[in-house]
Amino acid sequence: MMKTRIYITFLVFSFCIMGCVSMNNQAVQAPTNQNLWDTAKEMMGEVFEHYQHFSRGYFSDIVSQDFSPNALDFIDGVNKRFNKGNILEMDYSVDQVLPGAGKFSVSFNWEKKVQYYNKKGLTLKRGQAQFVFNKEAGGWRLSQVGGQSPF
Repeated sequence: MMKTRIYITFLVFSFCIMGCVSMNNQAVQAPTNQNLWDTAKEMMGEVFEHYQHFSRGYFSDIVSQDFSPNALDFIDGVNKRFNKGNILEMDYSVDQVLPGAGKFSVSFNWEKKVQYYNKKGLTLKRGQAQFVFNKEAGGWRLSQVGGQSPF
């Protein structure tokens, strides 16, 4: 009877230790994913902040010189589209963040309300897009836009 109690106590103690070790391993792994999501949300916020308060120099600060296919063409296109109307509201929701070597990609849905200068009424536009950010000197920079560009 005494051996049974010792054995049961040992099992309960072992399960407690294993549970703590398992929880500890999860706690170590989670911040990496959480940090990536936090970085992605921060960078998405910066991109749309720079877009809503667009000026060529201000927006260029977040675009990589290695932008694919071409940084200057991309910024020119954003500039032309921005000057066609007034962005009243810009919303997005991040669906997925994927890590890479020195970069990460963000898949998201977006919606914006625009008052075009040559049209009456509001225009609501929606889409799905992907941004790729590269780690460069000075921080993360937008290096590629795929899908239905919110710009």
